[in-house]
Amino acid sequence: MRYRNTFDVKSHTHLAATLCFTHRDLKFRVVETSGRFTKLIVDTGSVKIPLEALRTPTQGEEPEFAVPRDPFLDVVIEEIRAIRGALALWGVIDIDVDQFLREFVPDTIEENVAMQVKSIKYERWNREKLPVVPNTSDLLIRCVVSRRKLARYEVPLEFYRRGADDSFREQYVEAIFNFFFVFEYLFGEGQFRAAHLVKNFLASSKDSVRNMAIRRTRKSFKQSSNCVASCIIKALSESIGTPRSKRNLKWTHTSSARFASRS
Repeated sequence: MRYRNTFDVKSHTHLAATLCFTHRDLKFRVVETSGRFTKLIVDTGSVKIPLEALRTPTQGEEPEFAVPRDPFLDVVIEEIRAIRGALALWGVIDIDVDQFLREFVPDTIEENVAMQVKSIKYERWNREKLPVVPNTSDLLIRCVVSRRKLARYEVPLEFYRRGADDSFREQYVEAIFNFFFVFEYLFGEGQFRAAHLVKNFLASSKDSVRNMAIRRTRKSFKQSSNCVASCIIKALSESIGTPRSKRNLKWTHTSSARFASRS
């Protein structure tokens, strides 16, 4: 069995035609669409998979969803990340290693017959299908009519917007940086040291706003497995003297990734 991984590419890199070449044990296809580099397809070498791992449930058995084990996937993803960084020099904006198509290509008739799943695709939730924020009409109008007052907060609001987008795309390191810049702008007073920032934040006279922010953050991350957020919330809660009985939070893991397959 061989494995084929198709990655979507965002670029303004010109290609006259699709390029195909082999390097070491991987075959690459740099796909051209309308004169632009749009996809990268990587085919691995063959590996023998026991037919028992591919078998289809017989009549009377409870159906099972089995995906062939891929010994190459981690290596391919790691190398694509390195390639993505280098190709940025030549007009490639992104190679999506989170949402891509995996295809399982049988080498024999026996493998083809035994296979339950021929491909699987990783996708994130469509933003347009997420639950809508209720009762926002008044707030939307207020943002528009307050545009001149909001102008001086353009920088922190832009960092918040970028952090929210990073968080949705599960780019948590970037999200932490952008959210931190919000605090740095509002409480840093031109200083970049975390100690100075935390001191000003905790000394803020707007205790009600600060406490409300902490409560909302705790509620927002209640269903999250983000350990970093857990540590931050705990530290802030202890700093303002939150009762010990309210410090214990239970965390459950959720994922915004959706898996779709086709036989």
